[in-house]
Amino acid sequence: MVLLLAFLALLLAFVAFMTLGDAPQMVFKPPGWLVRMVFQSRFVLIGLSMLLYLSAIIIHLIIVPINIVVLVVIGVLLVTLIFGAVFAVPRLLFPAIQRSPIWISREQATTELAPDDFVLGIEVHGDARAYPTKWIMRPHIVCDSIGGEAVTMTYCMLSNLGKAFHTEIDGKNMQLEVVMQLENNLVYYDRIRKQLIQQINGAVLAGKEARQPPTEYSTRSMPWSAWSTLYPTTRVFYNPPQPSRLSDRLVEKLLAVLMRAQYNMQTSRPAFPTIKHFDARMHPKRSVIGVEHNGKHKAYSLEYLASQRVVNDVVDDLPVVAIYDSTHDIVDVFERTHNGAVLTFHPISTSPDFVWQDEESQSLWNIKGEAIAGPSQGQRLHSYPHASRVLWMVWSNFFPDTQLAQR
Repeated sequence: MVLLLAFLALLLAFVAFMTLGDAPQMVFKPPGWLVRMVFQSRFVLIGLSMLLYLSAIIIHLIIVPINIVVLVVIGVLLVTLIFGAVFAVPRLLFPAIQRSPIWISREQATTELAPDDFVLGIEVHGDARAYPTKWIMRPHIVCDSIGGEAVTMTYCMLSNLGKAFHTEIDGKNMQLEVVMQLENNLVYYDRIRKQLIQQINGAVLAGKEARQPPTEYSTRSMPWSAWSTLYPTTRVFYNPPQPSRLSDRLVEKLLAVLMRAQYNMQTSRPAFPTIKHFDARMHPKRSVIGVEHNGKHKAYSLEYLASQRVVNDVVDDLPVVAIYDSTHDIVDVFERTHNGAVLTFHPISTSPDFVWQDEESQSLWNIKGEAIAGPSQGQRLHSYPHASRVLWMVWSNFFPDTQLAQR
């Protein structure tokens, strides 16, 4: 009886660990319905597991003694599985930064970052911020006030996807924590609204749907040299690993192993074999610019954008323009509707900098979408939120209906 209760307790913890833990998903692919069910009942499972184990101990002490070593070993395994299932990721591996992140100046960052280090860039009401991917991949989630607004930046290193959005919804600030990866994309939990959310599409996997999704900000991925030139007054998120901390050293080594596996172009196999749909139109680990509007999706390969420089397009009923300055490795997407008119753009090949022109007013525009000459001078296009350099295997897995533009 004692062993039966102890093993039942261990079985419940094992189910939670295999379903919610990141490490088991390297070999086990839990279906989405099981993940949702186990996550919603995770504390019930833990409570029942602990109750069964406590009952086993009581029976051992009062009625049927057994080898105490066996009970101790089962207890250690039980605690390890519970910690790995529910607490390891949000508390130890990727603790989100909910308040007071550290920011440094452009000059300070230049001494710490290489010119080709990639950053996630965001500008809100003239307040420019950069998040080096190597410094945000550890927390995954950083919350702060930018341009007077509550903003949360999220980054999934498995997808190479940064997404930023307005944190305040219905008068309350979201409190997010990292939970797991699902199909090689970040899943986080909002403790205020009790929602389990997929990063790439904002889908609520568990909990009640919000009355309206959070407002998303345009996020761009580019080399530090490019961002620092475009925004000389930028502030930079600062979060390097601390060599004096054992946890930092261990997590840094773990992330290095995962990154090598995830971005190894010699194989199509992802670090976590949980992707359900592979699209053979492109190598799975190449990067694309992904655009979504009204449930319609389009992706542009960087090679295609480099050959075109300026691409006028329509996604569902939204006129957009995708631009790529291959010299400085800067890519962006803007809405083409400006002052009530749909503009058509083309590059100016004679300019040493990236300059493009609209055919309607003949105004000239720079890489930031600012009109620098012509009737529209001083005005600015609206940057459209998009997936900047997301891995094709992740984008196409979640959006298999994607139209792909490639060379």
